[in-house]
Amino acid sequence: MHAEIPSRLESGNALIDCMLILIHDMSISKTKILLAIPLIFIVLSFRLKLSYSQNPSEVFLPVPFHSQVTGYNCGPADLEMVFDYFGPDIDQQEIADVARTEPNPYGTYTCDMVRATHFSNLSTSVGTQLPQNVNGYIGRDLGYAAFEAYSLTLDDVKSVLAQGFPIIMLWGWHYRIAVGYNSTHFMFRDSLSFLQNLTYEEFATAWSTGGNWSLLICPWKIELSAPRNMLPGNFTVTANITYPCLAPFPRSMYPSHNVSVAINVPEGLALASGEQAKKTLSNMSAGETASASWNLEANSTGFYTISVESEGLIEGFVPPIPSGYPEYQYEDRIGGENQTLLAVTSTLDEIPPITTDNYDGLWHDQSFTINLTATDENSGVMEIYYRINDGPIRTVSLDGQPYVTYDSSNNTLEYWSVDKAGNRETPRTVTEIKLDKTPPTGSLAINNGSSYTNSTSVILCISGNDAASGIAGMCFSNDDVAWTPWEPFSQLRNWLLLPSEGVKTVYAKLVDNIGWVSPAFTAEVVLDTNPASIRSVLQMPEKEIQPYQDVGIAVNVTDQLSGVSEVILAYSLNYSATWTHLPMYFCGIDLYQAVIPGQSIETSVQYKIVACDCAGNQAIDDNNGYNYAYIVVPELSPFSMLLLLVVSTALVCITKKNAGKASK
Repeated sequence: MHAEIPSRLESGNALIDCMLILIHDMSISKTKILLAIPLIFIVLSFRLKLSYSQNPSEVFLPVPFHSQVTGYNCGPADLEMVFDYFGPDIDQQEIADVARTEPNPYGTYTCDMVRATHFSNLSTSVGTQLPQNVNGYIGRDLGYAAFEAYSLTLDDVKSVLAQGFPIIMLWGWHYRIAVGYNSTHFMFRDSLSFLQNLTYEEFATAWSTGGNWSLLICPWKIELSAPRNMLPGNFTVTANITYPCLAPFPRSMYPSHNVSVAINVPEGLALASGEQAKKTLSNMSAGETASASWNLEANSTGFYTISVESEGLIEGFVPPIPSGYPEYQYEDRIGGENQTLLAVTSTLDEIPPITTDNYDGLWHDQSFTINLTATDENSGVMEIYYRINDGPIRTVSLDGQPYVTYDSSNNTLEYWSVDKAGNRETPRTVTEIKLDKTPPTGSLAINNGSSYTNSTSVILCISGNDAASGIAGMCFSNDDVAWTPWEPFSQLRNWLLLPSEGVKTVYAKLVDNIGWVSPAFTAEVVLDTNPASIRSVLQMPEKEIQPYQDVGIAVNVTDQLSGVSEVILAYSLNYSATWTHLPMYFCGIDLYQAVIPGQSIETSVQYKIVACDCAGNQAIDDNNGYNYAYIVVPELSPFSMLLLLVVSTALVCITKKNAGKASK
């Protein structure tokens, strides 16, 4: 848990500072806290703006990752990462001891994040994280400039990142470091999870839970102007010193006094008569620049490193915090340093070095190193620089020789060298650097993805992908044991399945031009060469079909392997060669039905059943070649009607007579 108390009540954010101290002071009544909270969010709601401006479209700062060594060390871990980005890595527990870091629920307060940034060898830590307190960090005597703010917009964050400065931020009770952004997301170093990506809106919401607190850390900027190559004689070194503070962080905080700058002259060079190595400058506020110059003598040839360090004193204050630490004031040294190289030679070196590579132009199947070799017959090579695929510029001395890791037929390597006299070689570029360390991938379909076939002869549809060397060949198998020889890749191929019916699996492999073989990939199809079974044709009514009377036909159709696809009732009239097809509808339990429309008197109707299964097999039941048939019978003749009337009348009379006898 990481609580928050501002480091200075005198800052430009005094209103918020006071309210945050009010909340964290456990002795204040709950009523006052509740009154303060709405005011905080009213102020912050006006300060956070989702604005967008003309910053670079993408930025990522290579801030080294350090995980927090305890469950409550996220603040010191973030400071360690930023310190390591700008200069020497500082032990995290040293930082925690300076920052008064304590186990949850306390963690590290924001005021102590600032104080731990300023910490120098003028001060002694007061925490409990080390067996004994330290006087300055072991790895660095000077502190860094530090500025906190509560009013940054998202555009401000992008602007600061684009200038090469990470920002430590507070989300709820956890610190994170903004290290980059693109068109949709911000990127953060997190001491618990390495790297996080949040959309702009997600970030704005998360950031607001920490009051939009931000911390900017800056080493002093020292720019040196001096010759890189000269003959023995006199020369001048000029240093421009800037106490940096990026907008919109407030520049009124932590003015420096007793500002000085000192030059370190190596053996072989000397200060001119009357020169002093250390010079006193005027007081500097954040954002201001000062300069100093030295006249030096170079009497001996050689290669020299000249360094300049500048510093100033700042004063700070940390309030008491709930974990029990009292308030105190401090004074610390903050500043920065830089160096330049000088080659003093008997003749001026105006010829740049020459760099060569040993790439063989061949395909490689594993990540590999390209060795760069530079020569310079005059002042000598100072450094070899390179970048792969337009990536970040690297050096051989710090990063090692170029190491190609990306699968491609056209990796690029740009490289050049600089000699000790400062001559820069025109960059050379190697293209078509070929690396393929990944097998191809593929997919297979049979008969364009059909699930069933009625023939052992099928067509295979093959697709493959190999982003680097490309696909060279393919082979196939019916059992994953016996394989065809390799053959040139093609998207279509005729194939014979094994003859037995049922599920058939075809296996395929691909090989690329460098020799990588894909894992086997498969496709399945059901082989069904037997047609459906048609039985039990039923006609309703069976005979004496009256004129224009519909006739229903029912039948049982089954197919055990691929299943029934469709059943057709085909009929013709009066032995015509023209057949009408009617779909028969499934009624459950293998039963299909259709209706032949009623026909006129004495029409002869012939019909048959056609059934198709899902594999394309067709079965026909045509009554063994004779077709099923019926004739529409004629209506009753007048004589038949008269006879029927007489019989009916007689029956009525007999019925009445029998009924009269019964009543007597």
